[in-house]
Amino acid sequence: MSWVDDHRLHVIDPQTMSLEELNLFRTDLRNVLKFIKFSGDLKGLKKAVETDPGFQNMSREAVQMVNIYTNAGLRFEKTGRM
Repeated sequence: MSWVDDHRLHVIDPQTMSLEELNLFRTDLRNVLKFIKFSGDLKGLKKAVETDPGFQNMSREAVQMVNIYTNAGLRFEKTGRM
């Protein structure tokens, strides 16, 4: 098939990534991946949210992504932040 380019695809699985690997991300994607990683572990999720200030300043798009992937039902403040 000459119309299909041969591109490498990198798959990210936050469940198998260490916190050190997740912390290499410097955008809201880091917090989205952390939330996904700990979504099945309420104690781990609570600790991550309480200790990482990035969770308090997530963009509307990042919160929407968390809700889509985890069904968390997070809400936004009027400022557009979580």
